[in-house]
Amino acid sequence: MHKRSMNMLRSGIVAAVIVPVILMTQGCSTALRRPGAGKESGDDERSTSPVTATSMPVRKMARANPVGRYSQDMVTEKGKSTPGPAAGSDPGQERPPDVYLAGVHDSGPKQNTGDISSPRVIWAFKTGGAVEGRPVLHGGVIYFGSHDRHLYAVDVKAGRLRWKFATPQPVSESPLVRGGLVYFSAMAKDMYVLNAKNGHLVRKLTLARKPIGTSPLIHGGTLYFGSWDTHLYAVDVKTFQEKWRFGASGWIDSTPLIHDGFIYFASNETVYGVDAGTGALVWQFRTGDLVTSSPAAHDGMLYFGSHDSYLYAVDLKTGRLRWKFKAGNRISPSPAVSGDVVYVGSDDGHLYALDASDGRHLWHFRTGGRIASSAAVSAGVVYVGSDDGNLYALDAKTGRKKWRFAAGDWVHSTPLVHAHTVYFGCENGFLYALRTGDVR
Repeated sequence: MHKRSMNMLRSGIVAAVIVPVILMTQGCSTALRRPGAGKESGDDERSTSPVTATSMPVRKMARANPVGRYSQDMVTEKGKSTPGPAAGSDPGQERPPDVYLAGVHDSGPKQNTGDISSPRVIWAFKTGGAVEGRPVLHGGVIYFGSHDRHLYAVDVKAGRLRWKFATPQPVSESPLVRGGLVYFSAMAKDMYVLNAKNGHLVRKLTLARKPIGTSPLIHGGTLYFGSWDTHLYAVDVKTFQEKWRFGASGWIDSTPLIHDGFIYFASNETVYGVDAGTGALVWQFRTGDLVTSSPAAHDGMLYFGSHDSYLYAVDLKTGRLRWKFKAGNRISPSPAVSGDVVYVGSDDGHLYALDASDGRHLWHFRTGGRIASSAAVSAGVVYVGSDDGNLYALDAKTGRKKWRFAAGDWVHSTPLVHAHTVYFGCENGFLYALRTGDVR
């Protein structure tokens, strides 16, 4: 899940009007390179040695459009869904102007050349704003939000629009699909519930007094979400009645995690362990700075990063510190745990692989920009995006680069890996579908 836009609202960079293109001004440890300029980003940057990062000023990347120019129909009424092309129409008319299909258009996402291998672009769907949240796949449809103030439902095979739903604010968090319904928020205090098939509004839940800062979570008949009004809410999914709310120390930007009857989340610099049934506090752990990532649980431990540059591992039951690892700059993405290894990126531009039991450094890989994308691990491959405009595929054991894909702009979206295909969003407004033999 992605928190850049929320952090900038906190910093006062985005005020009354939220624009779909994010200008990031906070510290970065490496100067950004345009993809393809000079030395290739990430080339031979795998290392098993400890890393010391030096802060460097941020240079804003030009907004490249790798699939040409397309017109966008942005005249959708807010709060209503717009259907895609009618089934059975002429194929030439069915394809909307915001979809690139490999082998159909003359211009489109270009494959990397030279000694860097790349996956094949199946399709790329263009929206009118940055795509930051992790896409969700359900029933042959990809659901995702955009800063153009829409939630989209796109056919997973063809990349064609099924429907889109207009909202009053950008959609930066990932939606949740459950029981034929889509749950999501849009930088406002409302939780939307849509019909997954046609995008029609089923319910708009308004409990929070300020914008909802997390993706929704459903477990055991209860809907959970956090808000900037400092509360974590628990709502009955059938009646939409509030069960309980928990008051935290500040804004809640961390999407909660449920594990063994407890819910874990962060607010400001504090991580909480709360009884999922009652909302009673079990423990709390304070870090040295903001925690905006979602925690991950594995083998009795909870893992989370902080803007104080540490990755923490604490006991799930007691909240006591087990170990911590210091990166070269703040850690904003969520950690991924696979095969007793924790993978996490940092603003220092590195992806770290650590032993999950003791935090021992296994390897790190340097990209050409800070990493706001949470990693995804599948079949021995780690996929992660970078502000250098690339999506990387790395060997999970060694950190050696398998390939990189030049997306054309910052990649903050957490990749979704399914059926030999990687789906991810980009700040240039595209959702990409890449076919690769590395994916299982």
